[in-house]
Amino acid sequence: MAIRCADGNPRRLIRIFNTLLMLRTNEQRKMHKQRKASVIPYRVQTNAMLSQSASTLNQVRSLPVVGYKLHEFLCMLGNYMHADIYEKPIGTDQISSIELDDDVSDEEWELIKKGVGEGFLYPNISSGNPDEVPWRKGTFHLTYALAPHFFLLPRRGKSAKLGKIKMFQEMSKKEQKAFVKSGHRQLSLFDEGGKL
Repeated sequence: MAIRCADGNPRRLIRIFNTLLMLRTNEQRKMHKQRKASVIPYRVQTNAMLSQSASTLNQVRSLPVVGYKLHEFLCMLGNYMHADIYEKPIGTDQISSIELDDDVSDEEWELIKKGVGEGFLYPNISSGNPDEVPWRKGTFHLTYALAPHFFLLPRRGKSAKLGKIKMFQEMSKKEQKAFVKSGHRQLSLFDEGGKL
């Protein structure tokens, strides 16, 4: 998880390991003279990952000119992805990418360009989509470093259209729950017409 959430960035990986070791040291002080565990407790690991993820998201605000707007944009994406995985019935995949069409506004495109430039969004590159620098259309996923903050798995999943995510953001909480549940049907384990 730590390696995946570092997104291939050595500095980020060192920060994660440093946080893990610092929190482990604090935990050992609390244990006094009890047996010192050679393994970092799961609770400490979770706290370290959540701390680093929140810190990464808060760094966005310090970017000049677009910092606050980019922070709101990333939170909008993360909140939609969180709702998709936790509010709908269990599915086979999660949404962790956004899909852009030609109708993306200039302001949104500037935010996406800045997010890609600063390492908060990445273009989805595959054999079917080899374009490493898409222009005003394409599929992008959130940096895996933000996955713990939104309680997401750090992996590339399905994508949702940006227009759908913006529409979801403008809904009330009640409308959001109804929207997420209406779009998906839970698959049954057994054929309803079959007999035992």
